Amino acid sequence: ATRCSSEGANWERSHQTKLANVVFTMALHDRLHLAGSHVRAIVCDCGVVKSAPENSPDFEQSSLTSSDFLFGFAVAHSVENASLPALYACFSPDAGSGDFWGPSGFFSGEPTQLAKGGKFGSPCYDTLALDGPARSDLWDQSEAECGRFDIFPSA
Repeated sequence: ATRCSSEGANWERSHQTKLANVVFTMALHDRLHLAGSHVRAIVCDCGVVKSAPENSPDFEQSSLTSSDFLFGFAVAHSVENASLPALYACFSPDAGSGDFWGPSGFFSGEPTQLAKGGKFGSPCYDTLALDGPARSDLWDQSEAECGRFDIFPSA
């Protein structure tokens, strides 16, 4: 697969990275809760964005097929709209620790709360993000790479 196609290593890495962000945030939420901390761990996903791949150093003009182009513009949303889940996560009075904010549609749409307090409304996310061993394994590997991260109770 080519760099801008919807298949292959780059897309696989993108999916793994998004999943790792969710799993790590849920692991952080668990640890904050156990420590009695008032710090909130919130994760968000921007969905598929209509960005300008031609400005990327990795872009290869020949790799973008007409079906990729049409698919991207059919389901993607603007860079501005893609920032909304992050804004909701930061500023919504409904946002709390263990929440996951993302587009209401599969790829785009109004921001919505996909998980609240570490509990997901979709079985799609439940399987991987709520898996206890995945959370602890990712946390352990992160500490092995970056050093121990102690969480203290809020004063």
